[in-house]
Amino acid sequence: MRKIILLLALAIVSSAISYSQEVQNEEELDSLLSVYEKQTGVEKLKTCHRIGTYLSFGSIDRAQQYAFESVYEGEQMLNSNISAEEKNEVRYQLVKLYHLVANSYYMIASRTDDEQIHQNSAAKVSEYAGIAQRMLSKVRYPEKIDGYDPAIPVSVNQLHVIYYMLKGNVDSALYYNSKAMDYCLENDLKVKYANMLQNRANLHITAGQLEESKKCLIDALAALDGEEGTDPLARRLVVTIYENLAAVEVNTGNFDKGEEYINKTLELVDEDKDFVLICYCYGGLSEIAEARGDYKGAFEHYKTYKAYEDSLFNKNKAEQIAALEVKYDTYQKETAIKTLKNQKAMIVVLVVVLVVIIALIAFYANVRRRANKVLAGKNKEIQEQRDRIAEQRDELNTMLVELSDNISYASLLQNRIMIGDRNIREIVSESFVIYSPKDVVGGDFFYVKQCGDYKILSVADCTGHGISAAMLTIVNISLLNEYFAAANETCNSAVFDPYFDPASILETLRVNVKKTLNAREYETIAMSGMDMAMMVHKKGDAEVRFAGANRPLYVVREDKELVEVKPVRNPIASYVNEKTFETHSFEYRDSDMFYMFSDGMTDQFSADGSAKLKTKGLKDILIAHSAEEEQMQKKSIMEDFNKFRGRAEQLDDFILVGVRGSSL
Repeated sequence: MRKIILLLALAIVSSAISYSQEVQNEEELDSLLSVYEKQTGVEKLKTCHRIGTYLSFGSIDRAQQYAFESVYEGEQMLNSNISAEEKNEVRYQLVKLYHLVANSYYMIASRTDDEQIHQNSAAKVSEYAGIAQRMLSKVRYPEKIDGYDPAIPVSVNQLHVIYYMLKGNVDSALYYNSKAMDYCLENDLKVKYANMLQNRANLHITAGQLEESKKCLIDALAALDGEEGTDPLARRLVVTIYENLAAVEVNTGNFDKGEEYINKTLELVDEDKDFVLICYCYGGLSEIAEARGDYKGAFEHYKTYKAYEDSLFNKNKAEQIAALEVKYDTYQKETAIKTLKNQKAMIVVLVVVLVVIIALIAFYANVRRRANKVLAGKNKEIQEQRDRIAEQRDELNTMLVELSDNISYASLLQNRIMIGDRNIREIVSESFVIYSPKDVVGGDFFYVKQCGDYKILSVADCTGHGISAAMLTIVNISLLNEYFAAANETCNSAVFDPYFDPASILETLRVNVKKTLNAREYETIAMSGMDMAMMVHKKGDAEVRFAGANRPLYVVREDKELVEVKPVRNPIASYVNEKTFETHSFEYRDSDMFYMFSDGMTDQFSADGSAKLKTKGLKDILIAHSAEEEQMQKKSIMEDFNKFRGRAEQLDDFILVGVRGSSL
């Protein structure tokens, strides 16, 4: 059923977007934005629709901004003195824009599982779908309109289908789907008719009616017979229909037909673009083979699935980086355009002022009254300049607020990627975490992982602080996740698996960090990395294993004795004199308290700025509170640290993790 739900989501998305992505690249988008600024009338509405259609695949907010702006302009045109023919064309363009707005709210709902957002988006879809429907009813002789799309009534009906799907009312959604299908038959829209049949199949799937869904999909294939060779959309629909048929057959236990449809899907799929679809096809073949007891075949299909999944992951990372670069480039271009406009306005003002001054010098003696009039005009211009300056200041403040919001969002992403204090206690119950970045985002992080019988705990300090260091934390956490993702099959062996040896883990991290940050021409980037302390414990072992890259482990015994387990003086990065990391194994007691930390606390200056806390000061604090309950320790340690620091500025990110031996 999980497979069916995924296919349903893909199909609804493909059918809800009734217009193809008309803009193909960023260069064309830049050109359209430039043209849009200069256009008026119907042509401006057309350009706006193309811009909005493109942006709705990425920046929905910007798509809505352009759409609402043009909707307002179009409504103003309808109330102006233009010909009936022009009004008719404006109404058609407004239908497309209102459809775009309604569809943008569907896109917002499709990107979250939040029920409240679904309900709010459904209300907006219904509102703008209704406006589009009423506006469409007023369009006369649509076939005479240049560029008219005969499928536009189908797309408007689809908005009603989307509304009722978001509301959970499948019967009403089926009703509007039927209306769309009838229109397709009346107007000989074969590909669109097949698309509506596919959507109807998905509606039946939502209602648990698999046989009805199967019939709709087979009818859709029949409707597309002969079309897929000439129409790219038809070919894509055939692929999606085969995929959905495979899911239905597998879910009803008909593995032979399911396998047949999956193989047909793979025959038609575009290997250069459809990595997701290929992944799920091979995943489905693996599940079918396993259900038949063909474990060798299941394993072979699973290997192919993993290969495509890895390629997809790398492709997605590259696309995300490219998207960020495009957004930044677009922002720079828009800022440059605004600056140029302001400069031109200032030049105009200066020219006007100069003309006024020359006129005053020439006529002042003989025309006093005229001079007073010019002076009044000059005062008005000065006030306008002040107003412009105030507007520019408001724009600058808005940009600063947006920048602050972006950094706050980055902090939210980092906190979601890094496991929280409450989650660490689900793995190691008697523990605490003190984490305080210098800025909104930081370069220190802690990592806790349970792999079968093994518990892995680590603290890391990435190079620098702020945004650059925060990006390194995401890279390093991803590398750790990749490492332990490969350990699931060996994590329950009777003896200690060398794969979980902390020194071996640090060595592997160093290799992967150097590969990831490879930059021969930029030594600063190549030397970036992290310091790390890592301890590993296997269930049932009386020993703890530890390895450190520039960061130690402190163990405080019940008798207040502090034992320092020293690290290797090397970072996890490119380094001139690299040393091999070493694992220290030692027996522990339930009463022992383990501490791992970054250097942010020990490097902190006192309230009067005369001295640093250093390791001795931190040791004294840890020894003083080691016998306390863990959450009480956290409070006491921070009280002592804040008392030492006073009002002194925090110099660096800092993190400290404490773990009681009895919880390993």
